[in-house]
Amino acid sequence: GQDGIVKAWDPRVGGTMPVAECAAHVAGTGSGAVGDIVQTSGGRVVTAGADGHIAVLDPRRGFERVAHLPCGDFVYTLAAAGPLALVGTGSGHVHVVDAEGLGQVRKVGGSNPAGDDGGGEEGDTASDEGFGEPRILYSLGANQAAVRFVAPTANGMIAAGDDGTAIVYGF
Repeated sequence: GQDGIVKAWDPRVGGTMPVAECAAHVAGTGSGAVGDIVQTSGGRVVTAGADGHIAVLDPRRGFERVAHLPCGDFVYTLAAAGPLALVGTGSGHVHVVDAEGLGQVRKVGGSNPAGDDGGGEEGDTASDEGFGEPRILYSLGANQAAVRFVAPTANGMIAAGDDGTAIVYGF
């Protein structure tokens, strides 16, 4: 909502009260309205806030906010592409976010044969569901002005913005 809080309702429960709430875009300095929301293939929910961040929520944990990632500018649009979130911003960038942290999953009691498990103590796990820490993988300078539309394709994505151009990227 406008207050930066994401609310979830379960139609099986009925009624007018949400079954979960998360202050996804509320910080000590204020809040940013929630402007867009998508769900990844693994079930995590990604929201865009007027605070210039995306929040990654885990429905299996009561919609707990598991990440609050800065995007450098207002987030205009989101799309899900499997475990990834595509984030279009006012600066003309598209951020590609690993919302499920699949590149960093560590098992309890395990270690990485290469000796680098991405941080933390040996045997740590980022979550009990096999997900790691969400992170921005990379950013693309997609447009000269705000990116207002981003969508996945079979093997990439399309981004379009205020500068009147559309760009197709291959993954």
